[in-house]
Order: sequence, then C-alpha cells, then structure tokens
Amino acid sequence: MNYFYTISRGDQASNDIAKQIQLKLELNNYVLDKDLATNIFVVGGDGTFLDAIHTFVSKLNEVKFIGIHTGTLGFIADCEKDEFDIMLDEFLQNKQRIFNYPLIEAVYEDKTVYAFNEIRIENNVRTLLVDVAINDTYFETFRGSGLCLSTQIGSTAYNRSIGGAVVEHGLNVLQLSEIAGIHHKAYQSLQSSIILKETSVVTFDLNYYEGAILCYDHKHIKLGKVDKLICKNSDKIVKIARFNHYNYLKRLKNLF
Repeated sequence: MNYFYTISRGDQASNDIAKQIQLKLELNNYVLDKDLATNIFVVGGDGTFLDAIHTFVSKLNEVKFIGIHTGTLGFIADCEKDEFDIMLDEFLQNKQRIFNYPLIEAVYEDKTVYAFNEIRIENNVRTLLVDVAINDTYFETFRGSGLCLSTQIGSTAYNRSIGGAVVEHGLNVLQLSEIAGIHHKAYQSLQSSIILKETSVVTFDLNYYEGAILCYDHKHIKLGKVDKLICKNSDKIVKIARFNHYNYLKRLKNLF
C-alpha cells in the first residue's frame, strides 16, 4: 500500500490543488495517512515547505517531499501550480529525481534543534559577545547583533539579506555570516562571510546571553542561560523529488 499526505498553504487556490492531488492519488490506490505517509505533497511557498520539513523532522529518513509552488516565494519547489497535473503523472510513473539536502543541527545542554536554511544566534536587547571556534580551534570573538550559519540552499534566504554569498546548488558547505557586527580599534572580527567544509563543527561560546534567542528557520526559542552551542551538518537528510530539469542559476535569476 502507498501512503501520502498533503500540506497546504491554506489559501483557496492551494487547498483546491491539494484536494485534486488527493483525489487523483486515491484513484491510483494511494491512501491519505499522515502517520504512514512516505510521500509528502507541499502546496504553497517556501514557508509552507519549511513547515512541512519541521512537521516530519522526526521521520525524514522515511519520507520525501514533492513541492507545488503557489506562494509568493518558491525557491525550494520547482513545480508551478499550472504544472501539477503533469507532475502527478510523472510521479505515478516514477519519473523523478531525488535530491538530498542535509539539515544543520544545533546542540545545547541536552537539546537539539534542526534547520533547513539556517541557524542564527541573535540578541536585540544587548550586544552579543560570542567566542567562535571552528573544529575546536578558536577563530574569533564576535560582538554585534548575531551570527548566522546557513546551508547551501539557505544561502539565498536570510544569509543573502545580510550580505552573505549565494552558494551554487550541489556544493554541500556551511556558511558563517555576521549580523550587524561592531568593529573599531578595540573590537575586530572577520567582517566577511566564511565558507566552511561540510564536516566543519562550529562552536559558539556566549559570554553575554541575557535576551539571546536561537532561531532555526522560521522558529525560535529563548536561550535563557545557555552559554554554548555546537553546530554542524546533521545526519538528517531532507529528500526532495524533482521532475523538471533543475537549473539552479536560471531559478536564481528569475527570483532575484
């Protein structure tokens, strides 16, 4: 038996497409079941896709995601809303390519959070003072509003808005970027984004943590008195099925 589930952006157009997907799959002996689903159809924009990933983060090894873009921003999904019928036919004929995207994980105390785009440490109350180590080697002391560690696919998200580099598809790297760093004669940090190997481990030691928050994609938590985070590529992989020829540079040009 084949199981699937649909996640919709919630507007009428997205709900209608999700319903049509459900009807067509059920006619082809697929069963709608969230708990048993191995195929997750995401109808919406990038925000909807992030919601879907976090909804199924505990069972990513069992599922793959199929995206239909109906939102305002659709960099993750490559199927437009007027193409979903063709995509469904190709899905049922197993004409798909699976792309794997690793999550970043941040470990603190006895907790772990995961992110598809980026992990950020931010503080809008007072200046952050963070000692940064890469692979257990002290790198710098950062003063400013925050730090952002992004994935390749996340390089076009928040990272890009703070002046980080856009990383081409297929390069499994991490990128560390500053958020409003403070630089003068007494305080200096790199001031540029740094691209790190996929095996890199980045440790943040927070000297001032009052008011600090940990952001992971569109979610956030207060860090309280947490004074250390260890971040790296996770073993968790997001599997995305693609049906069109995925031309990263063309999509990048169309979006920006």
